[in-house]
Amino acid sequence: MRTVFRYQVLVYLRDPVLLLWTLAFPVLMSLVFMAMFSSIQDSDAISPMRLGVVKDTAYEQVTGLDSLISSVSSSAQQADGDALHLIDPVSVSSEAEAEAAARDGDTLGYLAVRDGEPVLRLTAKGDDDTTSIVLRAVLDSFAQGRAEGKAIEDEATAVGERVAAAARAGEQPAPEDLAFLENLLAHKDALGQSHTWTTELTVTQVPGAMDTPYYLSLLAFACGMGMNPALLAVRAVSVSSGPLGARRTLAALPRWRVLAGTLGAAWVGILTCLVVAYAFMRWVAGVEFGPRFALGVVAIGVGALMACMAGAALGTTKVEPGIVAALTGILSLFTGLFGSATQELSRAVETNLPWLAQLNPLWQCTHTFHSLIYYDTLGPFIQGCLTMLAMATVFGAVALVRLRRMSA
Repeated sequence: MRTVFRYQVLVYLRDPVLLLWTLAFPVLMSLVFMAMFSSIQDSDAISPMRLGVVKDTAYEQVTGLDSLISSVSSSAQQADGDALHLIDPVSVSSEAEAEAAARDGDTLGYLAVRDGEPVLRLTAKGDDDTTSIVLRAVLDSFAQGRAEGKAIEDEATAVGERVAAAARAGEQPAPEDLAFLENLLAHKDALGQSHTWTTELTVTQVPGAMDTPYYLSLLAFACGMGMNPALLAVRAVSVSSGPLGARRTLAALPRWRVLAGTLGAAWVGILTCLVVAYAFMRWVAGVEFGPRFALGVVAIGVGALMACMAGAALGTTKVEPGIVAALTGILSLFTGLFGSATQELSRAVETNLPWLAQLNPLWQCTHTFHSLIYYDTLGPFIQGCLTMLAMATVFGAVALVRLRRMSA
């Protein structure tokens, strides 16, 4: 049995079918994903834009505007590495000068003050820049703060006048006016300051990345394609495979040992290729699998065993390897491998027909990988591994029963 195992391991590690689908394919698809998602991430990145700032008399009269421009400019970035670097300001003295610079392409637009309010004017290129969205939000927040401050100031003036009038008349001021002034005095230091109303909370093992689910689905697909080597392994030890299969059947070594050694070698070959592909995704493609990276190898091992047993069961039928590849592709539709549309399909099936999703071996494999990243406990991971082991047991039992019938 050991001799059969060692020999078959060498055979499978040189098998082009195994190397293509469980090693070469995930590596090549990882390279494709790297190219695809790097361009998307670069397009969404916030880069500072060169923006004209009209520093005229109107600009100087807007309290806090100069401080705002400094806080989002390159000068603030040099002074504080955590500052939001949105613009590289270009100071101009008039709006006409700013418009000329924008037309010449020296800037992507300009900021001017009209009727006491800052107004942002951008070129078509500047308006398409992702940074413009953030810059407009900053200016909107600044305008809202000024409006709130003016409203408080007006209300404080009105209350003060009512309190003074009551004092001159020898009357007691209204309780609500006194309460307003007391509250204003108690919080006067906080007026005009920015506040943080939300707190960032990380609920997953690693920060969310839009490309990670595709890599996890790709690993599950590669596991599924591992059914082909196991299918061919079972057929190689059957009488119907040819003279070599007949000699193996009639050999002095018990047939179960030949089968166990062959399937064990197929599992080792699948596992080795998948682990290499997994390591490639982590250290070459730069996919962040989190602190439980080592447990991913356990998930790969269980998934490879499930695929090996499923391939053994299919090997007792007349199913061809091409059909196995097609079946794996169809099952991968429900793991979200083939784009955002299949991601939506996967979520829809999981939400509306959870039992159907759980019957999909590749969904179980993908979900087990997900559980290492998106859950704070190992419960879902253990459950996923146990489910795949149960499926492997069922597939193995089917393969064993059919092999016994074929031998009868």
